[in-house]
Amino acid sequence: MLEATSVTVRFGGVHALRSVAFRAEAKQVTSIVGPNGAGKTTLFNVITGFQRAASGEIFFDGKSIRGLRPNRIAAAGLVRTFQKTEVFGTLSVLRALEIGAVCGGRFPLWRTLVPGATRAQRRFAEERATEVLHLCDLIGRAENLCSALSYGEQRILEVALALAARPHMLLLDEPASGLNPTEARNLGDVIRTIQTRGIGVVLIEHNMQLVMRVSDKLIVLHHGEKIAEGTPNSVATDQRVVEAYLGGTTFA
Repeated sequence: MLEATSVTVRFGGVHALRSVAFRAEAKQVTSIVGPNGAGKTTLFNVITGFQRAASGEIFFDGKSIRGLRPNRIAAAGLVRTFQKTEVFGTLSVLRALEIGAVCGGRFPLWRTLVPGATRAQRRFAEERATEVLHLCDLIGRAENLCSALSYGEQRILEVALALAARPHMLLLDEPASGLNPTEARNLGDVIRTIQTRGIGVVLIEHNMQLVMRVSDKLIVLHHGEKIAEGTPNSVATDQRVVEAYLGGTTFA
């Protein structure tokens, strides 16, 4: 579903990414791991149109998306989150998700001129928002202000907002950052639930316990290069990964 081939990014004379290639399948969780500065977020930025690559291609659903603007990539069904927590603080959780649903609903402009179209759009948004609330186990928080949620709940709400836009694939950039073990486990449950709905997930994450629990495939970056790819168990024992990323110890 998502494929990167020979992606190279340079900042001045420094290679942020050097000929990186990977494939993320639908209905799977693919995690991209590596030390800080390995190029993980830069790769996400290239995929989602926020950063231009010096060379290489990005394909989504068999079509090249290189050079497309971020909004067009999102409209195609490839939706991402960011490292910084950003929620609609003055809105209720339900209302925020309704906005996300409308943004992802692909309603053409002419429909706003048709009698009853606005009501139909609102009904669609309410139904989608409620569905996502159940999916992400936030239904009990529907009427709370987003700003009143705990930090862990806000991180899950960010995932829910992206999910409301009806993506085919979600790109999650360090969603467990700052979470305690219980909150990280809850996030893992949400990610696995999303996967069972047929939505692919590409995850950047430093919480290796979470990564090992939810991932079908791991990709390891180091100094902008891919040094390993495979199942969690195979990557965990790869000597290049042990030396470059884990300082001589294993994931376990």
